[in-house]
Parts: sequence; C-alpha cells; structure tokens
Amino acid sequence: MIEFDNPLASLTHSISGSHILYLYEDVQHYVDSAAAYAMTCLNQGHQILIIDNDYCIKAIERKLAESWIDEKLEYVHFVDNFDFYQRHGEFQGCLTRRHFEAIMQPFLNDRLSIRTWAHVQWKPQPHIQAKLEEFEVMADCSVKEQNLISVCAYDANEISASLQLSLMRSHEYVMTDREFIASGLYRNSNAERRISPSMSLQEKLLLEQKQLLIDKEAAERANQAKNEFIATMNHEIRTPMNGVLGMADLLAETELDEDQAIYVEVIRHSGASLLQIVNDILDFSKIESDRQVMLEEPLRIRECVAEVVDLLQVPRLDKNLEIDVTVDEEVPDMLMGDANLIRQILLNLLGNGIKFTERGRIGVSVSLLPGSDGKNRKRLQFRIQDSGIGIPRAHWRKVFQPFYQVDKGLSRQAQGTGMGLAISKKLVERMNGQIGIESSAEAGTTIVFTVELDETFSRLPHEEQPGEALS
Repeated sequence: MIEFDNPLASLTHSISGSHILYLYEDVQHYVDSAAAYAMTCLNQGHQILIIDNDYCIKAIERKLAESWIDEKLEYVHFVDNFDFYQRHGEFQGCLTRRHFEAIMQPFLNDRLSIRTWAHVQWKPQPHIQAKLEEFEVMADCSVKEQNLISVCAYDANEISASLQLSLMRSHEYVMTDREFIASGLYRNSNAERRISPSMSLQEKLLLEQKQLLIDKEAAERANQAKNEFIATMNHEIRTPMNGVLGMADLLAETELDEDQAIYVEVIRHSGASLLQIVNDILDFSKIESDRQVMLEEPLRIRECVAEVVDLLQVPRLDKNLEIDVTVDEEVPDMLMGDANLIRQILLNLLGNGIKFTERGRIGVSVSLLPGSDGKNRKRLQFRIQDSGIGIPRAHWRKVFQPFYQVDKGLSRQAQGTGMGLAISKKLVERMNGQIGIESSAEAGTTIVFTVELDETFSRLPHEEQPGEALS
C-alpha cells in the first residue's frame, strides 16, 4: 500500500466555502496531489468530483486503487475536463460555471457532502488571460455560494508569471506542487494564510517583469526615434510641397483653355489639402517628441482671437457664415504665454466649426474663471459654438484621439486627417488646461477649453474691443 502525506487534512475538514488555487510544475507531483486530496476527502466521509483529462484520470485511478479498498471508489466521480471547459468551442467562464452548477445540483439536492478537484486546461485561443481571470472570479463565487471546497489546478508552465501573480492575489489559499505534498503546510493551523509561491515561480516572475521592462523601454525609444525623424522632416517635406503650389499658382496666371484651367485648379486644391495633412502630422509629431518650445512672452488675447478670425475670412464668406466674438471685460488685456499656441488652437477649432457648418453662425467667447488671482496666474475659458451637424455624444471623448474621424466612410464630405482636435488637446494640456465638448440644447457643437497664463506686472490700459458679429 502506498503511503500519502495529507497536508490538506485540516483544511478539508474544518473549512468550507473555500476555492483553492494549485499551481503545479510537475505532472507526477500533480497526480500524487490529486490522489492525496481525494483520499483525504474519502477518509472524512465526503464524495469527490474530479474534472480532469483522460491520462490524469487513469493515473489517479491507479493511485487510488493501490491505496484504497474498491468500495470507496464508487464515491469518486470523474468528468472529462476538455468537454467540461470547451464544450462550446472556446473556454468561456459563464458557460463553464453553469455546467459546473448543473453537475453539482443532484449531489446538493440529495444533501451529499462533496468536494471537487478541477484540472483547468484550454486549447490555444486569443485573450485567454482575461478569460481565465474572469473564470476564476466566477468559480470563486460559485464555490462559496454552495459552501463547497474546491481545488483548481493549473500547469504553471502554461500561464504567464504575471497571470499567476494576479490569480494568487485574488485567492485566499494558494499552493504549488511541492508545497502541496511535501511541506505539510496545512498541518499548522497558524500557517494557513501564509502561503508563498515556489522559488521557480518567483524566478519566472522576475524574468518576465524584467523582459516587460526591456520591451517597454525599447518601444519608447523606437517611438521617440520615429517622432524625432518625422519632426526633422519639417523643412524637407513642406519646401517641395510649397514649390508645387507656387508653380501651380504661376501656371494658373498664364493663358489656359477651359480644360487646362480645371486641371490646374484640381492641382492647387489637392496640393493645398495635402499640405494641410502634412502640416497636421508634422505638428503632432513635433509635440509628441517635445521639439515644440513653449514661449513665455507678452500676448493680447483679443488680438489673438481677431487675427484668427481674419485668417478664416475666406472660408467663412464662402459659406456666408457669421462669427460672433465676445471677450469679457474681466479678461486682462496683457498676459504672459505663447500666442502662437493659442492661435493654433483657435484656428483648429474655428476651422472645424466652419468646415462642418453650412448655415448659421459661429460664436467665440472668452471669460476669466473664478479663483484666478492667486500667484498672478489667470485661468481663461474659451467657448467655441457652431450651428453645424454636431458630434454624437458617443464620440465626444474619442474625437480628441489622433486620426479619429466620426464619419470614416468613402462618402465623407469634409477632408482632413482628424488631427485638429488631438493637436488642440495636446497644446491645451501644455498650458495646464483641459478641453472637452459641452452639452447644449441648441444644434451644433460647443467645445470648451481652458488655459493657464501668467499676468504681467505692468498692466496696460484696457482697450475695448468690439463684440459685434463680423459679417
């Protein structure tokens, strides 16, 4: 007769509603552990349900047959684990839980005392780590709801060390194969909650964490190199593109027939669109690679807004739109900051407003936020409101991501890269501000952003600026 060490004796006898995680590193140790657990349960008057593969089931049966009288084996029940975990093709925690509860129900209805042992295995499939974490939460709940004791056994070589660590943190009782059989850990009731992973697992976890750190640093270096490369292409890309547009303009002034004039206009329009796309990508890369220097120099908010409105006169008049500008009197006339960044943000947002508005008006308002007087710092709020097609609420957060476009179909009317809002968000954050979309009962879109600027010590006399509509 084979003698077994039974470290689970006190645990299986005195504790119920426990879901035990067992990480084995050797199949023979695993079989010994399963047989020892089954014998402990049988000794204490419980029946045992073992969910395992065919090879391990036969090895466990042999161990039990060598160590126990045949009458007891009728209280040992086996279920094929691949059928149990993958009867619907892929490992699915919710279906497995329902299957487990259906198998257990007859035993519970007959008030039979039963313990379970599950060898968790799966076929190769995507997202298995998330599926296993979800399954373990479900299994833990199911076991505790039914006041059972259950062991879930995993091959430690089949799951990553980070997943093992995650599973360990979510379980009250965790052990490895050598601890299960050899340590006698559960003979000491005071040691039940002080369970540690094996040395091999700790080594594996350390190596995996080191590799993740190496991969992360390599990815960061590659991303930095990419951004720096694109940013340095600024002059090389824009110069020939401006040359193409300049020659197209000169060609348009020569004597052309009707077809030639159309062709030249297509060249000019396509070239301008391409240059805008290049500018957007280069601007974003420059921000990402920290090559864009933020200036601290005197600026006039009213002048910044007026200059942007002037730059957009042509597209505004083409659509017969009006732009209303309002700057509160409390806004200081002179502040310290980077006027170019503020102009770029306003140009992106007002340009979008014009692009997506066919009729109506666009409003620009600037106000001073309360509590802006401390340490000579001023927080300004800009609100840009249009009467255009609007942005569905489901897209409000996504539109500030690079290259994101609400309408991505081939039939989309507006051209562009979808970079304007992403660039604006980066620039706003550089000035310690925030940007977002505001709910409005009116049609269109309202974008609000804040920036933080220094107040100059020498205040200039306030210059009144007209707030009437420009038409």
